[in-house]
Amino acid sequence: MIKSIQRFTYHSFALVPLRSLHVSRTLAGVTVATYPEPGMTAGLSVVVGGGPRYETEGTAGAAHFLKNYTFLNNQKRRALRIVREAELDSAILSRTLTHEYMSAQVQFFKGDECTYEPHEFPHVCEKTKLQTQDAKRNINVVGLEKAHQLAFRNGLGNPLFSSHQDLVDHVKVRMFAKTIFTRSNIVVVGRGVDHKALLGYVHLYFDLNDPQQTKQLSTYYGGDERTMDTNQNAHCTIAFRGFPSGSSSYYVSKVLQEVLGGEKHLKWGTEQCKLAAVKSQISKDSEITSFNTGYSDIGLFGLQLNTPNHDMGKAVKLTMDALATLKTHITDHEMQRAKNLAKMNFMNIAQSRLDSMDFVGFSMLNGNTGDFDDILHSIDMVQKQDLHKVASDILSSKPTLVTIGNLHAIPYLDQYFGGNNTT
Repeated sequence: MIKSIQRFTYHSFALVPLRSLHVSRTLAGVTVATYPEPGMTAGLSVVVGGGPRYETEGTAGAAHFLKNYTFLNNQKRRALRIVREAELDSAILSRTLTHEYMSAQVQFFKGDECTYEPHEFPHVCEKTKLQTQDAKRNINVVGLEKAHQLAFRNGLGNPLFSSHQDLVDHVKVRMFAKTIFTRSNIVVVGRGVDHKALLGYVHLYFDLNDPQQTKQLSTYYGGDERTMDTNQNAHCTIAFRGFPSGSSSYYVSKVLQEVLGGEKHLKWGTEQCKLAAVKSQISKDSEITSFNTGYSDIGLFGLQLNTPNHDMGKAVKLTMDALATLKTHITDHEMQRAKNLAKMNFMNIAQSRLDSMDFVGFSMLNGNTGDFDDILHSIDMVQKQDLHKVASDILSSKPTLVTIGNLHAIPYLDQYFGGNNTT
């Protein structure tokens, strides 16, 4: 089995045939993309460039509310009818919100496409509050959100979860919806649906204006935030400036992330990565994971640590030492294994209907094709010097550090990094 994994290449997979991706624009200018899928079911995703990044002072928190309006009451249908129609047609409804886009998705039997229409929906404050409260109970979500705020301040630093202080009302949500629901800011992606039929539905139901949307380029700042907590375990999120999704450096950083590690792929197996050595030297109750998020013009690369308070200083020091070694030392075996895992991760996206539709839609919003063949080829072409350079570029940025725990036992930012990183 292990030898089979080591021999893995992207040619071994029956790829989603994105080479046959069919892309058109309606007369109104809305992009429609479809690609084939065998079987009896199909999927549809409406991807909108409208995450919290696009909120202003007057619409703060509106993206989270707007996401929760999906599939609720609208001018043509009440929520009960929408859900009942979906139920009768064996359809599955879902929705997604990220810092940069939102999407509404539906999966259904082929031939049922005409049942579903785009919707605008009313206020649902209680559900939004519950989701925000739930997010605040997840320490990794809290750490990552704070890291975004420190790293980017406004734009990508705007909260993903709307707070009670935002005082969002239906007027603000309507104002926000008006700025993002424009014909050049929407991609409709169908998987296993007839392209001409979908094009007709989009032309019929998407009657949109196209006001000029201003998009400020992201600036990376970095910073340090410390929060006292009486829990016996501490949390730390360490982040650095990353790379835009779709760029060559982004795919190199995806390989670098796998060299670093942070995820166990076999339940009872021993991890073969840089972070495995770190975990072996700290408490068994500790958890270290890596993340690498690419946006349209920048990214965020980092790690999250959860350890007992007395272990956090040591854990961060060892983790940063492991990350620093990537600038000069990566073995051939580590690189090949990491490339295979990076390709596997993208293939998992390609094979997932909902993930692949959102990936293609988001890529097209940013001027990319989202072609998985090209992505896998880019990963195959990664060399050691590419990994060393990207590691150096990441570590040259000013660190972002979020610390939650017993602050008397946890060092400050400059004690970890010596004040050398200032860019």
